[in-house]
Amino acid sequence: MYDSRTHLEILDRYGGLIDARDVVSRLVTESRTLREHIAQLRAAAASRETRIAELRQLSSDIIATAPQSGEEAALLAERSALLHGARIHDLIAQIYSSLHGYDDDRQRDTPLVEHAGRVMTMLEELAQLDGRASPYAGQAQELLYLAEDLTRTVRSYRDQFDFDPQRIDVIEERLTVLRDLQRRYRLSIDDLIDRAAQATTEIESLTRSDAQLHALEHQEQAVLAALADAAFALSRRRRATGDRLAAAIEHAVRELAMPHVRVRVDVSVHPDTQGLEVSTDDAIPGVRQGTRLAIDRTGIDRVEFQFTPNPGEPLRPLAKVASGGEGARLLLAVKSILSQVDDVPTLIFDEVDSGVGGRAGNVIGERLWNISRRHQVIVITHLPQVAAYAEDHYVIAKHIADNRTRTQMTLLTPDERISELASMLDGSTGIEHSHRSAHEMIQRAQVFRQQCTASDHT
Repeated sequence: MYDSRTHLEILDRYGGLIDARDVVSRLVTESRTLREHIAQLRAAAASRETRIAELRQLSSDIIATAPQSGEEAALLAERSALLHGARIHDLIAQIYSSLHGYDDDRQRDTPLVEHAGRVMTMLEELAQLDGRASPYAGQAQELLYLAEDLTRTVRSYRDQFDFDPQRIDVIEERLTVLRDLQRRYRLSIDDLIDRAAQATTEIESLTRSDAQLHALEHQEQAVLAALADAAFALSRRRRATGDRLAAAIEHAVRELAMPHVRVRVDVSVHPDTQGLEVSTDDAIPGVRQGTRLAIDRTGIDRVEFQFTPNPGEPLRPLAKVASGGEGARLLLAVKSILSQVDDVPTLIFDEVDSGVGGRAGNVIGERLWNISRRHQVIVITHLPQVAAYAEDHYVIAKHIADNRTRTQMTLLTPDERISELASMLDGSTGIEHSHRSAHEMIQRAQVFRQQCTASDHT
């Protein structure tokens, strides 16, 4: 209660405004996400044109050069062949001559194919004469087939070999172009080909950024309009709810021996140049159109309970004017009002009856018991009228043992409870009328509980 940060939560729970606040919270989160995305796109806009120009230049260079995967290795191999063209041509001729002989049938040494055929013929004849030579004839036949295959391969290579000394200049020029491109972008040919494809995609993405920025700005305006409607509507409901809650608290507290108390639930807003813009003069009372208000996930409102216990005194924040007993009774009043919607499992009241008499104490006891129907309530009290309403009554006592002070808590039996209440009444446990009064208190509390329980079933 003393912490003003809890006052908004109390007000929203009392007015059933949690769902409306959740809508505001969702819209605030959405608007902040959009704002961050828009800021990122705007920050990137300055460098976007430069980046697009760089990517277009890279794409243009690669398209103009048109490098092919594996092209450089193929050119290097071809250049090596051309640089040794004369020797390669001479070697091909000699190899073919050795395998098959010259095409012009000039007299040369006997070629390999002819030798292989002659050897195979002789081995076949030998195999007819001596069967043990049959495997040799097969090997000779295989050798002949291999020699003929090799001859055909060499002839094809010879026919395709084109020794053009001028071709070396074309290759050198192409290699220079490819290497300049690699050096300029510090990438291999394959990486340059991939980068050209990526550049096209990135250019398209960057070009779409303007359209994306406009779309996000339009979306942000729609979200902000929805947020303004939700936040202003929630604020109006809070003001109306605050008036009702203040009146309810005043009524409840006046029954607790505070007849002159006044309570106000102050719902205020604060300017913020980066906040939510007020669209009309009547959106928020006293706030002009165009003003920007601070907003967070709970909305635009700051809620604080204000209180004065005595007539003629101004309303001030609760934490600054309520004494311990007054604060406890205010808390009791608020909790009794919120008991239908409060989800706190356990409530502890420390001397909530401080400074009140027996009549008010009876009312306090009834209020506490009503709260205990939906929550666990722990009360520290010195007033028997309050203690009489307890379901379980404990006595806390101090004693000294082994030179140390110890605290002991004891659950009282029904008879012990009557004696304790009698003692709380007049400080004595042996006076008959005190016991009778204590017994009557317990019976009165029991009747009250029974009547409340019965009314729940009617």
